[in-house]
Amino acid sequence: KHALMTSDGTTTHLIAGNFTRRGYREGVGAEARFFYLRGFAQISEKLVVVADWGNHCMRLIDRTTANTSVFSGQCGEYGGYEDGRPGRFSYPWSVVMDQREESQLLITDSGNAAVRTVDVMSRAVGTFVKSDSLSGIRGITQEEKSGDLYVTAYHAVYRITYIQRTVSLISRSGSPGNRDSTLLDSLFNLPYELILIKPNTLLVADSYAHKLRLVHMNSDK
Repeated sequence: KHALMTSDGTTTHLIAGNFTRRGYREGVGAEARFFYLRGFAQISEKLVVVADWGNHCMRLIDRTTANTSVFSGQCGEYGGYEDGRPGRFSYPWSVVMDQREESQLLITDSGNAAVRTVDVMSRAVGTFVKSDSLSGIRGITQEEKSGDLYVTAYHAVYRITYIQRTVSLISRSGSPGNRDSTLLDSLFNLPYELILIKPNTLLVADSYAHKLRLVHMNSDK
């Protein structure tokens, strides 16, 4: 949770951070410190951007040298909300490369109930969408053709249209639960990450229900 690792399928190796010690420090390999790494995205053959949740910023890790640096946000300072450079985040969670704008990252900003953007080249921070409905936002995945986003927030799954940037509910919100049913009658219990495994089908990690859940959006269940 405080380190980035790699695996060749047989063994795992530390790239940067420490398994048990958290904090904020730039450095090489085990000298670096993170405060709960959440999502990450590889932006080039050797560079990885990670969401440092507890430090309220995005960090850059060079896989070849194991060196870390600030990518965007103000690391180690209490979270805030600010676009521009370096920008501010409040508990960033997941990060993906935008499939419609290849030079842009999409980041779920949990404390700000928003999906934020970061330009890979300029590192300027922006806001894709901000809504009270997205309070506690965590996971994010994206449709390849339309660019529409699916996110988890508290006990629900939402869809965000890419062009209009409207937020709509897919599953029932409100109280936590563990119920398979039609979309708006189903119950989740703190779903975290999610991914599109094929068109109209989401695989959702329902953390407190201890299950992987399938959401079939074209069949309403």
